[in-house]
Amino acid sequence: MRSAPVRSLRRGACAALLALVAAPPMVAAESPSAVVARDVEAAWVRFLAEGDAAVVHPAYGVLSAVAYDGQHVDAEACGREAQALDAALAAAPVGIALQRVALLCAEAVGDSQAADVAADALSALARLAFASAGDADWSPPIRIVRIEDAYALFQTAGMDVRHAYFQDLVPGRHFPLRVAAWDAAAGRERNFVFDFIDVGYHIDRAAEHAGFPLLRVELAEAWIEALAPAEVAARDHQALLLASQAAGVAEKLVAVRDAAAAGGIQSTRTWIVLCLQADIPGCGEGLVDAILPHAEATRSLSMVHLAVAYAEGLGMEPDQGAADALLAAADRRSRPGDALVEYLSLRALARDGDVAEASRARLRALAGEGQPAAVLAFLAGGPAIETWPAGLAERLAASSFKSSGSAARLLAQHHRQAGKASDADAWLERAAALGDAQAQSELGFALVDAVPLDDARQARAEALLREAAHGGDIGGARYSAMVSARQGRVREAETWLLPAMRRGSAPAALDLARMVLRQPEPVTRITIAATLDMLRELAGEEGGLAEARQMLAEVLIDGIGTDKAPAEAEALLLVDAETGDVTSMAYLGSGYLRGAFGTRDVAAGRAWMERAVATGNPDAYAEFGSGLYYGGETAAERAEGIAWWTKGLEAGNDMAANNLAWAFCTSRHTDVQDARRGLEVARALEARIADARPSLVDTFAACHAAAGDHAQAVVLQQRAIDGLPKRDDGQPDDRSGYGDRLALYRAGRAYVELEDP
Repeated sequence: MRSAPVRSLRRGACAALLALVAAPPMVAAESPSAVVARDVEAAWVRFLAEGDAAVVHPAYGVLSAVAYDGQHVDAEACGREAQALDAALAAAPVGIALQRVALLCAEAVGDSQAADVAADALSALARLAFASAGDADWSPPIRIVRIEDAYALFQTAGMDVRHAYFQDLVPGRHFPLRVAAWDAAAGRERNFVFDFIDVGYHIDRAAEHAGFPLLRVELAEAWIEALAPAEVAARDHQALLLASQAAGVAEKLVAVRDAAAAGGIQSTRTWIVLCLQADIPGCGEGLVDAILPHAEATRSLSMVHLAVAYAEGLGMEPDQGAADALLAAADRRSRPGDALVEYLSLRALARDGDVAEASRARLRALAGEGQPAAVLAFLAGGPAIETWPAGLAERLAASSFKSSGSAARLLAQHHRQAGKASDADAWLERAAALGDAQAQSELGFALVDAVPLDDARQARAEALLREAAHGGDIGGARYSAMVSARQGRVREAETWLLPAMRRGSAPAALDLARMVLRQPEPVTRITIAATLDMLRELAGEEGGLAEARQMLAEVLIDGIGTDKAPAEAEALLLVDAETGDVTSMAYLGSGYLRGAFGTRDVAAGRAWMERAVATGNPDAYAEFGSGLYYGGETAAERAEGIAWWTKGLEAGNDMAANNLAWAFCTSRHTDVQDARRGLEVARALEARIADARPSLVDTFAACHAAAGDHAQAVVLQQRAIDGLPKRDDGQPDDRSGYGDRLALYRAGRAYVELEDP
């Protein structure tokens, strides 16, 4: 299972490699291999700090240059490429494949001294890798420079690789490659998990997206594309990605069939799950033929998958006896319990409720016995504390799970549900320190919600949420994007959101859409036209999002980047208003009252607004008030709008309170003007909101000016302007007249709203 050289990752010239030979040695008189042999952990630290992707990746080209096939090299090529090999070792001394080739070449040319040095380095790297392996289900992955290093490790250890697959569709901090290798001494397969994406992230400091999770995603995508011609695991991943994007079950089956036949583990699982969950005639046709060659090669997971096919009758008549025999054989060839956990995890998804429930019960029992894979499978469903098997919490706290951030987070949840807050907090901190993204996110948002949120807490919250984003947490990515956008780094904000969108996060896509629609091109890389296409896709009627339809309706009403289409906007809002969505009802009602869809329709507007406010949602009060106040044509309608805003204020709705204060302080209508009352509402709102957004501070300033306190109005208006997003030139993105109002306040004047928004 050798991989092809990753040409798309090769940057730099051979001259850069050869120049390393003449560079000062890492330690005086010591070769790179000797340094690794002397202190392998220090060598890794230095490599991560100083390694250069532009030099490291081309260095691995020496493997093919010396005709390395995993076991042998060409002696003549070794002599010819000796300088290139030295340069490669200088570039990536911790590369297991490079050290293995150095050993084989030294032996091939009869250089016993060089062979001894390379053997010591290779031994040190192998010991560190195997020592860090831990439990494949719970421990951090083994760190390698490139995928070739994983296979070189097994070739060095005399272990035969049985299968390999990428565990995740989109990388987080890591992109785990799970490999099963045959351990002849133990007479069983052993599972190992590797990662080379985090290493690539650290050494690719010159990349456009260095420092952001998007770089990890881009590296993984580049590797998959480059490896696919020669690596089943990469084709398996590509098939899984296509299946995830396919609309229907039939299309998903087409996406995975070929990769499953080639031995793709994830594709085979997907095929089985699709057949278990969807009643499609002929779904299992060809499944057994795809699995059989790999099961006959005694690969344990393939044997288990064939057992599931027999048990469920996928493409054949059910045969439980054959299934049991296969399962027993697979169990003999793998860690005790692993085969059964895979079997039960798949059958737990069966349409037959009795089979599924019985499978889940057996998984729970295995978890109670501490079988690592079963513990993971059981807890993946987020079971309530009362369903945990006796002693499971104590097992998670034991040494076998001590390096697992996810185990620590699960223990935090356990103690939280048990009412042990201090124990829960301690375990959550431990989980975050171990790199668990969910724990980092939970701690970060807890700090954000803390009152008061001082600078130290804010800084730690932002740091935790950035780390969470690197681990694949969508909430962390969205928060980090928000921070960047607030500070005027719009493209940076986009960079935070894109990996979350790769994970299928619609909220992240909507965040990006809002950002694009608020920014003038070309501040954002994504065009308004592309954003509208994305919104239309998210708003698609079947399974579409109400929030996307609402946003698209707003765009079509205002004609942002497109022609105005009020009738289409009305239809979009009706989709969800008619099914009880409060926001859509309120937007629709307000639109009718304000004539947003053409001719003003007061009766329809009132009817929809009354349905919205009947739900008790205070946001509806704010919308009803706006529709009447700004859409009304009489003093009576304005008064009614004020009354609805007042109800919203009493219900604690910030939008209603802000609208009420703004109207009292800036209205051109004498029947509404009430600076004293507006200032009271504004002050109460200001006292309640510690970190008010610019639009609220704009209202506070207007009320102080209306009340005659122009000095305070200037201070507040400047604060509002400072809080606006920044353009690329660093200036505030002021498209709502903030600066004009500041000039008025400095001149000792108040602001009067002459036109309705």
